[in-house]
Amino acid sequence: MPPEVEIRPRIVEALVTGFLPRRGLLLVPLLAVWLGVVALGAHWLYAYGSEPGPGADPPATLPAGHNLPLEPGRGAVVMFMHPQCPCTRASLREIERVLARVQDAGVQVVLVLLADADVPSLARGGGLWPMAERLGGATVVSDEQAGATRTFGVSISGHVLYYDGAGQLRFSGGVTASRGHEGRSYGQTALEHAVTGVGGEMAEAPVYGCPIITPAGVAHEAAEAAGGS
Repeated sequence: MPPEVEIRPRIVEALVTGFLPRRGLLLVPLLAVWLGVVALGAHWLYAYGSEPGPGADPPATLPAGHNLPLEPGRGAVVMFMHPQCPCTRASLREIERVLARVQDAGVQVVLVLLADADVPSLARGGGLWPMAERLGGATVVSDEQAGATRTFGVSISGHVLYYDGAGQLRFSGGVTASRGHEGRSYGQTALEHAVTGVGGEMAEAPVYGCPIITPAGVAHEAAEAAGGS
């Protein structure tokens, strides 16, 4: 074999063996950073999905001044919603399942959706409105400036209250186990027990959803952000 042919493989080998270690040294910190970002993102998603909203303090009896279309003497399931909250889609589906299981109880169902004539994304007919209006047997109420939401002392979309025929609060909370996830949850079971009269004490469950009311007032900014996404 000619000398120059023997020299070429040695040159290539020297270049490869010399380049790869240096390249590998550069890839190690980049890989570490990438794995850190992935881990941080996964942790954030888990924390976001499993973090419930703040607690609420709804009236123990139906407030005398409420303006919801409730028939006296009948149990009432009332659900409060932000029409642009994606998490509440799962809550609506779960409420539908709960109502199918307790249909013999004869409860009335009212879905209260935040509305504001000055905010386009809160106009009636958009967001969750069509889905809410398809829920059989439910009455959908437009809650201008979150008036009813404030009256009942809740602040998170997907919050469900159940008042029995005597106007006593028997359940307060959510019906999903985390944000936007369908499936059996403690809240569902507790609501079903309250509606069917199993257990006499008032039950509570965490609520996973978007704010309807923020410390600064009605969640207009969240509505606009969701509407534009």
